This record gives sequence, C-alpha cells and structure tokens, in this order.
Amino acid sequence: MSLRDLDLPTPTDLNHRWAAEAAIWNARGWDDVRAEGPVRHHGDGGGNWASMVLLPEGRALLFGQDHEYSQTFAGETAQEFGVEPTDILAGAPAWWGEALEQHFNQEFGPWVAFAYGWEDGRWQRAEYAAEDGFEELELPFLSHDDTVASLVDFLDTTALDEQLEAEVDQEAVDALVQAGPAVTEEQLAAVAFSGWDVAKGVAAARAFVL
Repeated sequence: MSLRDLDLPTPTDLNHRWAAEAAIWNARGWDDVRAEGPVRHHGDGGGNWASMVLLPEGRALLFGQDHEYSQTFAGETAQEFGVEPTDILAGAPAWWGEALEQHFNQEFGPWVAFAYGWEDGRWQRAEYAAEDGFEELELPFLSHDDTVASLVDFLDTTALDEQLEAEVDQEAVDALVQAGPAVTEEQLAAVAFSGWDVAKGVAAARAFVL
C-alpha cells in the first residue's frame, strides 16, 4: 500500500518555531508546550495535542489527535463509535509503529489519530478517507508568520484575561520567533508580562537545541 506525500515544513523548521512557542508558554507558567529529550509536545489546554519525535538517521514522526475532529478510530474505539476502523500505519515502515510504541504518552490523550513520518526529505502518511483532525489542530508553527500571529494572539488574550493595559510588540515577537531555541532573556523579556519567569522560558527553549 502506498503512502501519501504531505506539504509540511521540515522537522528542523518545526522544531525552531516550536521552541519560540515553548519560551512564551513556559515563561507564563504553562508546560503544555515543551521538549523532553527527542520529543516535542504541544497541547492546547483543551485536550488537543501533537508531538514530534526526532529519530536517528534524520527521521521524525509527527503524531497527535484533535478530540473534536479526529475520526480515525481503531479497535474498540471504532466499535464504540460505530465506524469502520482506520489503520493510520497502513503501508508505513516498521519504524513508525516502533516510534509510537516508545514515545506515545497516554497522558496526552486516549489515542493517536494521525502519524506522519519524515524520511528522505519528505513527510508522508497512510492513505485513508476519514478525517484525522490534523488541519483542525491549526498548529501554530507551520510557518513563521503563523507562529508570530499565534503568539501575538496568545499575549493579547493573556493581557485581556489578566486585565493588563499592555500593547504587544509584534516586532519583538517576530525577533523571538527568528531566534527559536537561541532566544535570549532580553528577547523574551521584551514580550513577557510582569511576574513571568523569563529564565524558565529561555530554559524551555534551550531544550529544543538540536
């Protein structure tokens, strides 16, 4: 069975922008976005998540779930929802399943709805008709501009929630995203609010250094 090619950024580019998001979230005091060894994790705080594991030989696996939109169920879950089961690993090389078995943490969610493999300079996934929820996740680090926009929105929302009279400096956010894992305390402090732990945010970003 053949695999479908996907138009997604390289793992290196994803990792770089992921680090910028982690810096701000962790400075805020939330660890839903983080790197742990070779695994990068993004949780939206509402039960939707994605993880990427960086593997030897230049491989990577991007996997996750949207609890509202993912329809790729297998086994007992498919029976429970009364739908045809979907094999998200159909036709995939063995290392995809091995990586999932080793790195999927069920604290993220009850099941994995998509698994995309990176090898030989391209992302691929299995062929299936059911919606896997990836697009609905709207991961913020699929482009530089998306990352900047997402972090500006996060900061604006935080200011509103905390009733702060503060304007978000979009140029400073852009510089932070450009820096990625190399973000400095000065760059993070330029966008952080009073009381945030800038050192913790920088440390979270450093965990993404390749």
